[in-house]
Amino acid sequence: KAPLRMSLLFLVLLVLSTVELGKVSEIALNATAPTALLYSFAGIAIAHTYLAATNMANMAVPMFYITLLLMPRLLLPIALVGLLDTWLDIRKLNLNKT
Repeated sequence: KAPLRMSLLFLVLLVLSTVELGKVSEIALNATAPTALLYSFAGIAIAHTYLAATNMANMAVPMFYITLLLMPRLLLPIALVGLLDTWLDIRKLNLNKT
């Protein structure tokens, strides 16, 4: 239950940071950054796991990290994957079901 509460709190803070409410928006934006970083770590772990399971893992995993270094804006979609993991439990999905 705690991860679901944290994800809902993150979404509320994200919405509050986009609405023009003066100091409240500023505080919400500052509180959103550390939680987005935590969800980014979770999303990176999920992407690393799935890329390592491919046939091209020797190239895919390093290229993934190089891409993150060159394009840090990709951390937002990766953070969203980490956020979705709290509801969908993406880590338990099996890729070898083909």
